[in-house]
Amino acid sequence: QGHYSPLPVEKQIAIIFAVTNGFLDGIKPDRIAAFEKEFFLYLDSRRADLLVTIRGEKALSEATIASLKAGLTEFTASFNG
Repeated sequence: QGHYSPLPVEKQIAIIFAVTNGFLDGIKPDRIAAFEKEFFLYLDSRRADLLVTIRGEKALSEATIASLKAGLTEFTASFNG
């Protein structure tokens, strides 16, 4: 996140989840910033409900984890990394 551009907590959680669950393992280091930017655009446009759910939960439920994994799988399949 930029120095004066704080990232909403739900997006922080989503990208940390992606990293810790291996979704960026095949991404070249110089493409990680592009991945993050495009992933956030994907979430905003196609999975806004998921962001609302993440924001509202104190801990990720199994259903939210499954939805996040499904979204990441769909997004990474289309990302040109």
